[in-house]
Amino acid sequence: MNKITIQTLEKHKNANSKFACITAYDSTTAWAAESAEIDLILVGDTLGMVIQGKIDTLDVSIEDMEYHIRAVSRGCNKPMIMADMPFMAARTLDHALDGAMRLMQAGAHIIKFEGGKWLSPIIIELRKQGVPVCAHMGLTPQHINSFGGFKVQATREEEAQLLIDEAKALELAGASVILLECIPRSVTQTLVRSLNIPTIGIGAGSAPDGQILVFQDLMGLYPNKPARFAKNYLELSEPPSIVGALKLFKEEVEMHQYPEEKHSFKGVAL
Repeated sequence: MNKITIQTLEKHKNANSKFACITAYDSTTAWAAESAEIDLILVGDTLGMVIQGKIDTLDVSIEDMEYHIRAVSRGCNKPMIMADMPFMAARTLDHALDGAMRLMQAGAHIIKFEGGKWLSPIIIELRKQGVPVCAHMGLTPQHINSFGGFKVQATREEEAQLLIDEAKALELAGASVILLECIPRSVTQTLVRSLNIPTIGIGAGSAPDGQILVFQDLMGLYPNKPARFAKNYLELSEPPSIVGALKLFKEEVEMHQYPEEKHSFKGVAL
């Protein structure tokens, strides 16, 4: 596997082929991901929940992110490493630039921000500094208190159209990737067709160019009720192994076998 770059993801978009992504927070999981030829690793602020045992992602700090990015970067050479900008770390443009610098210097290759059109000035400035940006839209966990919980988003026509319009604005600002979480598959289909940049989905149907799952969800580690889009690949791999489970996930994504309809949400038709 050659080093994965933004250009690799763009080739998938142009070829209508799929790529696989997982979360990882340590060097051993990163090594397993590379062994399975996973394209992209997200060092996500989900570490607050699955590693630190908290109820949400809001308490994760830049220092937490730096620590885990460094660990992941030591475990792999080929996958692209994406890093989350933590809650309120981009509250001003200066904070966003400083945070992105720290995460990139820790080993990230692309920075993910949760939000919509308001991210445009940040994306423009980061692009000037050579920092690729992924915009995370739909269910954005850092906004859980505004949403009233982890709920599917853009279920009404006006909300869906706003999401699509803001995604186009972020592409125009220079976003390299859009990540879509927990939105109806019909909305995703329209949105993906309207963009020229790669998209990654989680609970957003099969239309995105890439699919991402939290590592623990792939391994059947569900302390609570699993999300609709979770799938236990560890129990399906033969013989059961972590690398085997990751390879099976990658294969099913590439063969358009994951996600199935049961892993996504119904909604408005656009």
